[in-house]
Amino acid sequence: MMIRKRKILSLKSFFQGSSQKEKEKRINQLEQRIKKLEQTEQQFIKTVEAEIVKLVKQSERQLLKKLEKHQHKLSEKHANKQKKIFEKQTVKNIEDKIVQEKQHEPNYIFNVEHLYVEKVVIDKLEHSNNFGQLGIKELTGKLNIGSNYEGKMSKKAIAAKAQKPEKKLTEKNKNN
Repeated sequence: MMIRKRKILSLKSFFQGSSQKEKEKRINQLEQRIKKLEQTEQQFIKTVEAEIVKLVKQSERQLLKKLEKHQHKLSEKHANKQKKIFEKQTVKNIEDKIVQEKQHEPNYIFNVEHLYVEKVVIDKLEHSNNFGQLGIKELTGKLNIGSNYEGKMSKKAIAAKAQKPEKKLTEKNKNN
């Protein structure tokens, strides 16, 4: 209130002792000053608004960048968690399948009474008499060791030699 009274008093003193023309002239000067001040004020407001808009846009960009970084980090963490969960579920599913297979696995027991072998091919022979340890009581049939133990004989000679003992055995059987 005190400030208003001072302004009013200063305006009254401004106009005291002046003629009507001077008063009008001063009023016109004051109106022009007011217009200039209003224009300056408008320019100042526009400048301030432009600066505020500029700062807001910068802040928005910075906030958007930060938000995008945080979203990216969150999505990575979420993806890692999902991956771990998937791996755990996969391991659990595999373990469950293994348990099921073990539960349903039949126990096969083979009991062989007789085993007939038509041909035995031996690549490497180690001589030992442990047939008894293997549970073999009797061997029947022909054992062809091959030409490795026959020396430098030809295949024809080996075949002829192999047929000769058979003839002798058949002759002995006929005699008995």
